[in-house]
Amino acid sequence: MVDVWEEDIYPGEVYVRGGRVVKVQRGEGGGRYLLPALVDAHIHIESSMLIPSRFASLSLPHGTVALVADPHEIANVLGLPGVLWMMMDSSATPQKVFFTAPPCVPASAHESSGAVLTPEDIKELLSDPRVVALGEVMDVKGVLEGTPELMEKIRLAEKAGKPVDGHAPGLTGEALRRYFSLGISSDHECTTFEEVKERAAMGVLLLLRGGSASKSLDLLSAGGRRALCTDDLSAPDLSRGHMDRLLKEAVEWGADPLEAVEMASRIPAEHYRLPVGLLRPADPADVVVVRDLKDFEVEAVFVDGRVVARGGEALFELPPYLPANNFYAAPFPTTEFIHPVRGPAEVRVIRMRPDNLYTDEMSVELKEGQSLPDPSRDILLALCMDRYGTGKYSTAPLKGTGLKEGAVALTISHDSHNIIALGADLNDLAAALRRVIEMKGGVAISRGGRVLSLRLEVAGLMTGEEPHLVAERIREMERELKDMGMMLTSPLSQLSFLSLTVIPRLRLTPAGVFDVERGAYVEAVRTSL
Repeated sequence: MVDVWEEDIYPGEVYVRGGRVVKVQRGEGGGRYLLPALVDAHIHIESSMLIPSRFASLSLPHGTVALVADPHEIANVLGLPGVLWMMMDSSATPQKVFFTAPPCVPASAHESSGAVLTPEDIKELLSDPRVVALGEVMDVKGVLEGTPELMEKIRLAEKAGKPVDGHAPGLTGEALRRYFSLGISSDHECTTFEEVKERAAMGVLLLLRGGSASKSLDLLSAGGRRALCTDDLSAPDLSRGHMDRLLKEAVEWGADPLEAVEMASRIPAEHYRLPVGLLRPADPADVVVVRDLKDFEVEAVFVDGRVVARGGEALFELPPYLPANNFYAAPFPTTEFIHPVRGPAEVRVIRMRPDNLYTDEMSVELKEGQSLPDPSRDILLALCMDRYGTGKYSTAPLKGTGLKEGAVALTISHDSHNIIALGADLNDLAAALRRVIEMKGGVAISRGGRVLSLRLEVAGLMTGEEPHLVAERIREMERELKDMGMMLTSPLSQLSFLSLTVIPRLRLTPAGVFDVERGAYVEAVRTSL
């Protein structure tokens, strides 16, 4: 028994009747370990490219009994109906999926999303028992300036008695104190020991990530009250592990196994007041059986006393689903719409980091006769196009991906989910864009005219196709990108954040290059030489 209340590990027995625990007692050990319900404390299901029911079929066998899902990705595309669609689909499996009400749709005033969530929408969501918190408050500037609508959403959460999730990358000092003084109680954006310690001193719950694009389990030793989450997790990574993998990695980073299990069960369950089983009498009989407390290999998963996964396989049927979308981008016929950047000029370049969502700014001189994209200098052309019918798009030089040939385009670009694309070749860039538009959402890679694609028929973000096949298709696409020279750790995930105007420093939207620190758009080509 891994007892997160007595904070002890001992031989024991659990008695279950009617789907609930009726007795827990010390007894004879059977060579396996019983864990309480494992909870991903913060995740965007949409980032897996799987609808919730398909996500459950991959994650439940890895011990993930429950999730706290922030649906602001689909909310930016479809608004309140999109959130309700996620809730409907997730209810069709044994996994216990709880939601947060997304307060920043769009993420900031500089985004062009397909929908808006008003305070009235937030009030409606918070009245639902499946909605356990106000989602991450990404508009830090709006909080510090006291934007009335955002303040009203925070007040509604307080009135409903539900916590408010934070999102404060790089914020320190007095601004940080003001941000959390408004009742915001968690943050998953820490990237340094100093950030962890400053927030821990304020009593903030630290959500440490083990996702595909962002990882912060190396900050475990900084202390504070912590829970484990993934934030964003791709289908290929999900097929290899979920909360079981986070427990294994937490132990590898120095956490005591009991402490690791607490961070993945009791702590998030208490914070969000989740009705999940924590191996106490009267609790739902949610139990995860693992082989040991080192690798945390899951042998079986019980939800409400019923075995729902065994030996890595889900034991429930996948329900039918109805596609939903919001896509009006016009056809993109030729390269005439994509103009190369020509010298002589001084060019502002967005530089990506190989294993981080932050970007940097650099300046490059183009001499007479030089142009971009130029894969020999690892300076490519990025493009962001509006998907909601305005026809707007912009381009910018981008460095740091290593792509030597071809192009990639996708309709996953946080948080408005317009089309984001990157090309080492203009013909391939146009071909990838055309395929994405023909599919009305998805991912496309073009290499010398050969196009590899995946259709995402739900909001241009997710698919209901068989999840193992989807995971393999994404692996195939990522292998293709790596073979084309891509150096990013998680290429599709990292590219999808290139438009998010709340993470420093430079971002690309249909309106142009946005400097997050300045809070303003800046020119990609600074001056002619």
